[in-house]
Amino acid sequence: MEGVSNGRRVVVSLVLLLALVSTASASLVPFYHPDSPRQQPTSTEAMVTTFNITHTSSEAKTTNVNISLTSSEAKTTNTTLPPTFSSVHNSTASFQNLARLSSQGRELLCNQTLQEVIVNKAKVIMSIIDDFKNDYVRNKFKTDWDFIDSFFDPSTDKDYVKVCDASECAEVLPTLPTPPHHPPITQEEAKEQLANITGWVQQYIIAMEQVFLDQSLTEDIFQENIDDVYRLLEGLTRVLTQGVEDCQAVADDTIVRQLASKIYTSTNTFLINQRGFRSLRQCRQGLQYIVDVFSSSSDKEDL
Repeated sequence: MEGVSNGRRVVVSLVLLLALVSTASASLVPFYHPDSPRQQPTSTEAMVTTFNITHTSSEAKTTNVNISLTSSEAKTTNTTLPPTFSSVHNSTASFQNLARLSSQGRELLCNQTLQEVIVNKAKVIMSIIDDFKNDYVRNKFKTDWDFIDSFFDPSTDKDYVKVCDASECAEVLPTLPTPPHHPPITQEEAKEQLANITGWVQQYIIAMEQVFLDQSLTEDIFQENIDDVYRLLEGLTRVLTQGVEDCQAVADDTIVRQLASKIYTSTNTFLINQRGFRSLRQCRQGLQYIVDVFSSSSDKEDL
C-alpha cells in the first residue's frame, strides 16, 4: 500500500505541474500568426489535456499515467521579425495551373494575364487604404490626410521606418523611380520591372509589420485595418514571386533578407504615429506606381 500511495503522490504532483504549465501558456499572447502579424490570444480552450490514470492490483503496486496534450495553435512567442519568405514563394492555385499549361501559357502569364492580375490586386489594396486613411490621420494628428501629406516631406519617410539589430539600423521603405513612370517596352524591361516591384512590395510588408507592432503595444483601434493591408500585400507578393519564376526574371532579395534579420524598435507616440502615416503613404505610392506602369503595358498584345 505504501508503494501505491507514493505512486498517487507522484500523479498528483504531475497533475499540479501540468496545470501550472497550462495556465502559463494561456497567458502568453504572441505577436505573430505564421501567415500574418495578427495572432489571436492563446486561450485555455485551445489546449485539451486528458489524464487517464489506471491503478493496477495491489500486488503490482504500479500506477500508469497516460497524458495526451493537443493544441489547435502553436504555443510559441516570437518577438522578432518573422522571415518574409516563408509564405512568399507559395503561389496561388490558379497561377500554378496557368504556369503548367505550356510554354505558350507561360508566355501569356508573363505578359498580359500576369500584369492584369497584379494591377487589380494593387487597386484593391489602394482602395482598402483609402477607406481608412483619413480616419487614421484624424485620430493621430487631428487633421485630414491631404494636410499631413503636404506637411510631412515624403523624401524623409525612410528616416522614420527602420528595423535594427545590435549593431545598426536599416531603412525599410524602398526608393521608387522618379516620375514620370513609363511602362516597359521590351520583354527584358518587363522582367526587370517585375523583379524590382517584387522586392519593393516585400519591403512594404515589413513596414506594415512595424506599424502593426506599434498598434499592438498601444492597443490601437486600427490594428485590423493594418492587418488587412498586410494580408493583401502578402497575396500580391505571392503572385509577383510566381511571375518572377515563370518569366525567368532575376530578383535580388538581398535587401529584404537583411531587413528580415533585424527587429522592431519602439519609440514615442508622436513618432509611432508618423511611422504609421509614412508607411501607409509610401505603400500607397508604390501601389500607384504598379498601376501606372502595368496598366499601360497590359494593353499591349506582346511585350
